[in-house]
Parts: sequence; structure tokens; C-alpha cells
Amino acid sequence: MPDSLPASLLDVELQPRKPPILRADTAGDAPGWAAEQRDALRAVVAEHGAVLVRGLHLRNAPEISAVFRQLSTELMIEKEAFAARRIYPDGVYSFGADVVQLLNQVYEDNTVREPWQAGDLMLVDNIRTAHSREAYEGPREILVGMADPVRLADCSPTIAVTPG
Repeated sequence: MPDSLPASLLDVELQPRKPPILRADTAGDAPGWAAEQRDALRAVVAEHGAVLVRGLHLRNAPEISAVFRQLSTELMIEKEAFAARRIYPDGVYSFGADVVQLLNQVYEDNTVREPWQAGDLMLVDNIRTAHSREAYEGPREILVGMADPVRLADCSPTIAVTPG
């Protein structure tokens, strides 16, 4: 059996208004599973922009760090990794209220939601996927792994890249 499955062979659940979800069967070895599935996970993120991985049973920072190392990322611990989704109030910006209303509607129309569970792992293409968090109460800790940065000019964008 190959080290990793092609993305098309991973059983990714696709449902309207929810992120793509992958239920992992790690047999108690989340870092080993992550190493075996690294290329397939990257392909899923490349195809869908993000994937929520469930079933890793991640419980502590050393185990999570081991998974992140297998995915070739650095681990950072942050109390508040994502800002709340921004609602643009009318009249605050110099562009018109109709533009603000359109921006808010586009965000809402394209938002997918899934309540997180302890041990979830969310992999996101930070360039092509806008992301934030819903309001919540109580303490939480988010562990964030950042892969090597990629310059848009080095990719194959669908729009022209112009110097800024």
C-alpha cells in the first residue's frame, strides 16, 4: 500500500454550508497518520481551500506538535488566533453603504460553519480562504501551525499579479 492516498481516495464529507470534513482513523498514532497522509491532506486543501480533520484525538501540546512536525509546519500557541468576523458598519468607510452591504452579504453567502470539537485539526490555505471565528464564551486555546510562506507571484494564479 502506498505511503499516502491520493486526495480523491480520502473520504472527505462535502455538505452545503459546512467545511469539508475528513474523519481520520489514526489507530492511536496521530503523528504517524499525519505523516502517511501529508500529501493527500495537502491535495485536499489545494482542492477545497480547507479541511476539518476529526478523529485524531489530539489531547496535549507535545502530541499536537508531533502532528504539526509531520505536516512540516511550525507550532505556535495563541490564546486568540482568529479575530471575529468583521461586519462593516454603514458610513464608517468612504465607499458607499451599498458596497458595505454587498461585502457583508458576500461574506455571509460564502461562510461555512461547523462547531469545533476538542481535538479537531483545521487545515486552511491562508491565501485563498478568508477565515475568522464566531462569537464564543469561556476560555479556549488555539494551536496554530504556519507552513513556509508562498509568494502569490510564484503560484499559478487565475488573475494577473501586478506590482503594488
